[in-house]
Amino acid sequence: MSFAIFLIIILFLAAIQTAVPFLVKRSVVFGVTIPEQYLKEPQLKAYKKSYAFIVAVISLLISAFYLGWVLLNQPGEEKTVLLGMLIEFGIILVSMSLYFYYHGKTTQLKKAKKWTDHLKQVKITDLSIRSQDEMLPWYVYLLPILITIGLIGYTALNYQILPEQIPTHWGANGKADAFTDKTPLSAASLLLVLLLMQLMFLGI
Repeated sequence: MSFAIFLIIILFLAAIQTAVPFLVKRSVVFGVTIPEQYLKEPQLKAYKKSYAFIVAVISLLISAFYLGWVLLNQPGEEKTVLLGMLIEFGIILVSMSLYFYYHGKTTQLKKAKKWTDHLKQVKITDLSIRSQDEMLPWYVYLLPILITIGLIGYTALNYQILPEQIPTHWGANGKADAFTDKTPLSAASLLLVLLLMQLMFLGI
């Protein structure tokens, strides 16, 4: 069950990271503002396609390795969860590294082609922007993170009284129909997944 959850998250994460250059504003390429008349520059399109191709291929290879490793070795819940988390962080690290690499390439291209030399920059401030919906400040995300860490600590303190078989899935009738042996990781696996997602939201 944990393997299926992690594989779905990995594939979803890979798809989002692959599509990043195509989801943002057209005039912003890898964090670099490009004048409108140069948006169709072949080199910019090549950078986007190259980034998407590399991230997609690496993500698919890692996902295939993860799938093959689980099917061939039948590892325990603890190893499956641990490797799944490492792969998620690995995909994020690879995609961010590539993003910063192409950010540098795009900046160099913009300077080399002198796209802004003959343009006059005008800065406009919309004073009504404060009335629009805003993102929450970063420290607001600390509250649920602290709660999750507290729950992990509470689980650790009460580890001895937990049953030897930890339920991992419940059927339509509400009864547990899948179990795993009690280990420190299996006891806190759902909380660790929750903590990972909260840290991802904070980072984003």
